[in-house]
This record gives sequence, C-alpha cells and structure tokens, in this order.
Amino acid sequence: MPLHPARHSLHPARHSLRLSLLLSLLLSLLLAALLLPPPGALAFPASPNRASPNRAPNFAPNRAASPSFRAKVLSTPGDIFSYDPATGRIEFGVSVPQSVPLLEEPDPELLAAFLEDPARVAGCLWQPGRRTQLSPTSVRLQLADLSFLSLTIEPQVTCDATVRRLPTGEPVFELTSTAFSANVRVGPGLPLDEGSMPLEAVDTVGQLRAGKDGMRIFGAVAFVISGTLKGPLRLVPEAVLKAGAKAVSSEVLQVAKDSFEQGVRREMSAFRRRELEALEMEGEKHGDDL
Repeated sequence: MPLHPARHSLHPARHSLRLSLLLSLLLSLLLAALLLPPPGALAFPASPNRASPNRAPNFAPNRAASPSFRAKVLSTPGDIFSYDPATGRIEFGVSVPQSVPLLEEPDPELLAAFLEDPARVAGCLWQPGRRTQLSPTSVRLQLADLSFLSLTIEPQVTCDATVRRLPTGEPVFELTSTAFSANVRVGPGLPLDEGSMPLEAVDTVGQLRAGKDGMRIFGAVAFVISGTLKGPLRLVPEAVLKAGAKAVSSEVLQVAKDSFEQGVRREMSAFRRRELEALEMEGEKHGDDL
C-alpha cells in the first residue's frame, strides 16, 4: 500500500530491492519510449460497461461473491500473483491470515455475541481514518497509495459485512466487496498515461469466526487487484512485475495484520466492559425488586 511510510523504516535489503526495481523499470520504459509511439497514440477507448480509471464507483462483475474464489484465496495465505504476457492481464494481492487471542479463559458465548454484530467486526478491519461505516452491513475501505512500479493506485472498496450462521448456530462474519474506485496516478516524466493499467476489479473478501479454544478469533482477509497492462508496461519483464507486486503485498500484509489486531482488541475490550456494566445494572435492579 506505501501506507504511511514514515511509520515504517525500510530495511536495507528492502531499500536495495526497491532501487533494483526502479532501475529495471526505467530501462524498460526507456526502451518503450524509443520503440513505441507517444502515450496519446496508445490510448484505448473506455468500454461503455466499465468505469474509467478514476471514475467511481465501478460495479464490475463480482468474483468476491463466488464461493470458489473465496475458498481459494482465503485458504491460501500469502502473496497472490499471475500474469499472462500474451494479453497483459495481471492479478496480484495478498491473503492475510488472522488469529488473535482475546480472552484469558474460554468463553465461547462471549466470542459468539461479539461476532453477531457485523458493524462491530467490520470496525476492526482497517485503520479508523481510512474506514467509513456506510450502514450496519456496509463499509468502505480506503487502501492508501499502493506503489506498483511507476503507478500509484489508491483504491476505495465498498464491502458488504454480514453474519452467516453455521448449522451448529455458530456465527461467521463475512466480508464481500461490491464496488470499487481505482484512482490511478502516474509518476512525472514517464511515457505512460492513466490508462496504462486499467483496473478491472479490486476483489476484497474476508471471513472470521471464533476459535475452538473459546479464547480467540481467527480467519483471513484477502485483497486481489486485477487489470490489463497496456503500452510501455507490456515491455516490463515478468520478474520485475512480480517483484513490484510482492512489495505491495508485503505492505498490505503488515498494515492489515496490525490494524486488525489493534482494532479487534480495542472493540472486544469495549464490548466486555459494556457486557459487565449491563450485568451489574441487571443485578442492582434485581436486588431492588427483592
């Protein structure tokens, strides 16, 4: 994402990787500038059924609602990457496993009660300043400044937040993206335009449930960006594309884990406090009735 880069110092090896990526990209773009026509000649007309790169929102066909897609990305933690050189289609992202201990003693009923409110759980998922609760079952997440090669992508994703019950009655929180805004920017002085990587989807999915130990919440949240490279970016070697995608995924992974761990502990603490206060008030009322 770089997400709040000032908060995260760069490891020397990571800094070296970024310099290597930048040099490889500049060489590729220099070759493109010599061999290809100006960016304006590479413009592709926007499809009438697809939003332009900076238009909001885009209601693209929704893979996030597909059971097979959800099962695949949520059950495979780590980086997600695929690229087809013949078409330029690229897909990258990350599946972030979550497992956060919240209680010192088992209390399955308390965990179940906590998960039953989708707005409360959705409030744990992302940084407060980049999360907007649209309704009790809808949330917008802003993924800030993802630096992919020479492009900066700042997508906003609108998601449904719901609770599904298993046959056993256990609640399972589910997150499913329904729309997105791309917000693509290009670095200065490069032979590219905003159509160099039209985004087709920013699929966001998640699932959280109580652990069998009755003390933790576990699951996963995944973000998958897909689009088609055009013009000079088609000349960038696949190894450079993959390294650039991995740099994005690493930052998303860290921010997503930190945000959820801090958020779910904060929300659980507030929830337990309210539950205890309610029990105390009920006890006082019962005492007054005797």
